[in-house]
Amino acid sequence: MTPHLPDTCIIGAGWSGLLACKAMKERGFHPVVLERAPYFGGVWRHDPTRRAGGVMRSTITTSSKGITEMSDFPMPGDFPAFPRHDQIFAYLESYVAHFDLRPHLRLGAGAARVEKVGGRWHVTDSTGTVHRVDRVIVCSGVHQEPADSGRASVAGFTGRVVHSVEVARDLEMCAGQRVLMVGAGETASDLASELTRLTPHLTVSSRTGQWFASRVSSAPLPVPSLNDYFSSPIRMIFDPTDDAVFTARALEDRYGKSGSGVPEWQAQRPFQAQFLNKNTALVELWRLGQVKARPAITGAEGGHVTFRDGRREAFDIIVLCTGFETVFPFLPAPYDTARIDTHFKMLLADDPTLSFVGFVRPVVGSIPAIAELQSRCLAALYAGAIPLPADRARIIARDQATARRRFDDARIAGLVDMTLYNRSLATWLGVQPDYAELLRTSPRRWWKAIFAPHNGAIYRLEGASDADADAIVDHMDAPCYLFKKNLSAWAWVLLVNAFPVRMPHVYTERRGRLWRAAVGVLLAPLTLLTTLLAVRGRSMPGQLVGGLVLAVLSPVWITRLLRSRATHRSLVAQFQGRPLGPARAGEPDWAAAAK
Repeated sequence: MTPHLPDTCIIGAGWSGLLACKAMKERGFHPVVLERAPYFGGVWRHDPTRRAGGVMRSTITTSSKGITEMSDFPMPGDFPAFPRHDQIFAYLESYVAHFDLRPHLRLGAGAARVEKVGGRWHVTDSTGTVHRVDRVIVCSGVHQEPADSGRASVAGFTGRVVHSVEVARDLEMCAGQRVLMVGAGETASDLASELTRLTPHLTVSSRTGQWFASRVSSAPLPVPSLNDYFSSPIRMIFDPTDDAVFTARALEDRYGKSGSGVPEWQAQRPFQAQFLNKNTALVELWRLGQVKARPAITGAEGGHVTFRDGRREAFDIIVLCTGFETVFPFLPAPYDTARIDTHFKMLLADDPTLSFVGFVRPVVGSIPAIAELQSRCLAALYAGAIPLPADRARIIARDQATARRRFDDARIAGLVDMTLYNRSLATWLGVQPDYAELLRTSPRRWWKAIFAPHNGAIYRLEGASDADADAIVDHMDAPCYLFKKNLSAWAWVLLVNAFPVRMPHVYTERRGRLWRAAVGVLLAPLTLLTTLLAVRGRSMPGQLVGGLVLAVLSPVWITRLLRSRATHRSLVAQFQGRPLGPARAGEPDWAAAAK
């Protein structure tokens, strides 16, 4: 049988590239995947010779397997909640074998040049082979080019200045040295765990501060608990990620400012407005006295560094944990230097036959959980199953304006709220669950789906057979860390929504919320009684009744529910290819805001 000529070129065989390959193959396309490394798996294959980013020997995921796994290929049941990097790589190997992706992979043959000739893309790989295809999907990853954005602040330093990638390849360079790490993100947490074994002189400086939230809950729950329950659909109504008042307050009440209590690392941005560090090893090392905390650097001279608080200290080596730049040296202008957020939903360039997958950075969540939906959307679009929205430019401008208003996008380009971003993609693809309809047709599935932690399998529920739907919700419910086993923990979320006594500043400093506080005060007696029932009730039915009554009493909850429904209707209209129409009174001029 004559093999099909490739019609799609996918650049990069990391997690995102494999997802894109599988999605395209599933729609009947014939992809070829170019990978410059002699192996697939990207950063998840431990390789000490890599110039770009990658895992260290001690790396484990900061996102749980439920949030990270592919929606139609669950991780093995014997995997821990947070798998090691070698287990992730073994999982990717199984994924490639299960969906027979290996024949599509060209390892050791990275993309060298991409150009469009006569309506088709000509992709030249590093072996000199030219692949003539109809479309190109770039999945080269966000960990390719080390960012030296912190180097200017230490320009006068005469000691050694290196990027974290170099240290990861050769930890011994820091043995016995006075080390200053710039950056307090997850890379810094991983490196600090390694370097404290080699030197007693480790200091970490944070330029803009950092929010911390442990991936594992320390609450006294009756079962081991991950913080996955913060991603459940019901929690998104009561305490949504774009207005997570309760969560931010609870986090700071328990752990201190910015979730760490470290004065020098206090974040300059609100909770959920910058990348969240879920690896709290750095904070634990600070509490143990193994790491010193410092604020931003204001200058360097000779072997000394001066910090914003006026302290001046001597160091031998500075390690820049400043992340990576997103670059596309193989693409033609203007795509080689353009920011990824100039594209529609960070998927499509001006030319829809050139697209990007895996460059979105969630504040909380995982890149694979987003990349899978991106891949499914692209495959459906190219197959003609879904339309390209008519007002794409306006949607881009709106997304950019939202990002500038909410996120620290100067530090990390392409930050998104995974919950909201995935909801928009799922609506475009037509797989966003209709929970009201699910409640009508199957209360049991609704109960499991609405309270379960996020899992990509939820986007396989629409249109599934009864047997498949049962299997999906049962798999999602398997961890069951939350509401059903400890409703009392949720009563406090409901209480804050219904009776905001502990946080009056939240309702007085934000315009339009004073009435909610007034309603909460008027309903105080009934609210407190139902709270006691929900928290102290001896039976599950009693706790449930208390929680439901408390929810009904919540003016904030009702407002958020109505807002959620309005957002869904707007997304449906926008992704069905209908124009958004002229701006309504009071709506920002998104195009002007994007300039």
